[in-house]
Amino acid sequence: MNEKEFQSMLYLLDDSDERVVEHIENQITLMGMDALPLLEKYWSDEPNVIVQERMVLLIKKINQQSLLQSLRIWEATETQDLLEGVLIIDQIANPNLDRQLIENQIDKIKLDAWLELNYDLTSFEKVKILNRIFFDVHGFSGDTESYHSS
Repeated sequence: MNEKEFQSMLYLLDDSDERVVEHIENQITLMGMDALPLLEKYWSDEPNVIVQERMVLLIKKINQQSLLQSLRIWEATETQDLLEGVLIIDQIANPNLDRQLIENQIDKIKLDAWLELNYDLTSFEKVKILNRIFFDVHGFSGDTESYHSS
C-alpha cells in the first residue's frame, strides 16, 4: 500500500458508518508495525480529534499485538532468557525502552560482581559486596516516595 492510499484510509476513520471504520481499522492493523511510522506522521497534523483518537488506539493496538507476538516467540524458545522476557514485558509500560542501554548496564554490574566475588567469601560478605556494587557503585536506590504503598 502506498502512502496516498494510507492517507485515504485515515480520512475514512471519520466515516459515519461504523462498519467502514471497523474495516479501515482492521486493514491498518493488518499492516502491523509498518503502519506505525505513517500513523505517527499523520497523527500530529490531523485536525479531527475523533480521527486522532482512533489513530492513537490503532498505535496502541499494533504495539500490543507486536509485543504479544514477541512474547509468544520468546515463550517458544528453548532457552527462555529471563532478561529478554522482562524487556519484552517492560515495553508495555515503556514503549521507547532503550534495550541496549539496559543490557550494557547489566553487563557492567555482572563484570563488577565477577571481579569482586570469590568462593572463599562468606554469604554475609557476598551480600555486602553485592549491596556495595548495586547501591554505591551503580547508584541504585529504594523507592522512598511510595515505600509503603502496595
